[in-house]
Amino acid sequence: MVQCRPAVGSTWPGLPSTSGVARSMAPWFFVEDPAATALGVYADAPDKVCLASKRQGDCTTLFCGTPSLTAAFVRTLAREAGCHIYGEGEDAVYPAGTFTGIHCREAGEKTLHLPGAGSAFELFSGRRLPVKNGVLTWQARAKTTYLFYTGA
Repeated sequence: MVQCRPAVGSTWPGLPSTSGVARSMAPWFFVEDPAATALGVYADAPDKVCLASKRQGDCTTLFCGTPSLTAAFVRTLAREAGCHIYGEGEDAVYPAGTFTGIHCREAGEKTLHLPGAGSAFELFSGRRLPVKNGVLTWQARAKTTYLFYTGA
């Protein structure tokens, strides 16, 4: 089992208590750079840093030796880099210009941040939904994909 857990003193928002996969992996890649900030260590080898960041000029480099990161952690990285965040949930979002797709794993109220849009036309159902102050909210069904068009 290859799992990463937060390094002692790591306080990055969205960093999961553990992440990784339930299968063996070899080789294990790890960081030995004293200038890097340790964010995570291997659960089975706490002396090996598997997740680290390093500031290099005007950018930050991230290394991850495990095969998976949580959506919350990737969102944190994107937010720190100044990227637009379309949604806060665990659903897969696919933005492409005036189209935004989302696959909803669970049913319930969903929210997408669509700046500049006044309304969104959902192509599969044919419904037009209001976008208020750049926010689209609707009731989604479980295991359903939606495709929104926000063009003219």
